[in-house]
Amino acid sequence: MKTIVFACKSNTCRSQMAEGWAREWIRERPEISNSTIVASIALDSSAVFTNNNNNCNCEKDQTCEIKTVKPKAIHAMAQEGVDISQNTVKTFEQILPHVIPQLPIDFLVVLCSCGVEKDLVDNCRHIRQWYVEAPTAAAKQGEGDHAYRRVCLEIRERVHCLMEELHQGI
Repeated sequence: MKTIVFACKSNTCRSQMAEGWAREWIRERPEISNSTIVASIALDSSAVFTNNNNNCNCEKDQTCEIKTVKPKAIHAMAQEGVDISQNTVKTFEQILPHVIPQLPIDFLVVLCSCGVEKDLVDNCRHIRQWYVEAPTAAAKQGEGDHAYRRVCLEIRERVHCLMEELHQGI
């Protein structure tokens, strides 16, 4: 069983796209669908909350809300035939119960320039750093909504290469 986790700061765009592309790649190859776990996470657990309260405890505090996947990311993926509209924003702590039997994680792929916490590093066999530009920032700097499509396609290529490599056992 291989576990692949894609991560970026808030898990609302790039890592969600990567998870979507990986799931699509696996869906097209039923012979490996039961041998790979794919997930995405936020590297900054405080970045997943809309109220930006670093002390937010959602189990106790009903006022904090978890962010959603960015609609422009959902749209860019939908243009390519991949539906990530039901994906949810999550942290390492939230996915941990689902991957504990598979720890350490085989591949952690970081799509931003954020640092990675030691607890996460200690639970990963391999870490890849991709430094994919944030489409939100690119859109605000004049590229507009095309930034989401461009980043979506860049991530698709990278994910497909990674999945091919893992499938070949390299």
